[in-house]
Amino acid sequence: MKKIVLVFTVVILIASGCGNEKNTEVTQAAVESVEEEITPAGVDLVIKENLFIGQINDVGLNYKSYLGKSIKIEGLFKHQERNGKDFFYVYRRTPGCCGADGEIGYELSWDPNYQGINTDIVSKLGVYPNTDDWVEVYGVLTRYERDGFPSLYLALSEINVLDKRGAEFVRR
Repeated sequence: MKKIVLVFTVVILIASGCGNEKNTEVTQAAVESVEEEITPAGVDLVIKENLFIGQINDVGLNYKSYLGKSIKIEGLFKHQERNGKDFFYVYRRTPGCCGADGEIGYELSWDPNYQGINTDIVSKLGVYPNTDDWVEVYGVLTRYERDGFPSLYLALSEINVLDKRGAEFVRR
């Protein structure tokens, strides 16, 4: 009896797929259109809101596979000054050690030869937004050494301030 049901199901599936070549082409075009929206031309990886933490962790753990790749990411913009040095980030808030106090994202620089220090010359290469602006960032994943450990940053090619904000706090 199980064999009869299985054969019947297979026959129905085969029959329902016959003669629908036109529909298959439309479906394929729709899929390609959606894929274009998800990953814009010239971008290798889009960090998505629903997988934000997981994708950034994957890039960090497997950074050698992603070096030189173009990345698109949205998030909050942050400017920090420490010891007289300027640092710029795109990030989102995450669970942390004391509740919702974590942050995850990328360091940013317009300088493609950035070594962890932004200088006056860098500000002439591009404009940075205001802290807490919601930004869309395009950049190439690049590496430099900080205290003997690899540090990753996005060498900026474009940064846009957006009116529509995404989720500032992410869990995954």
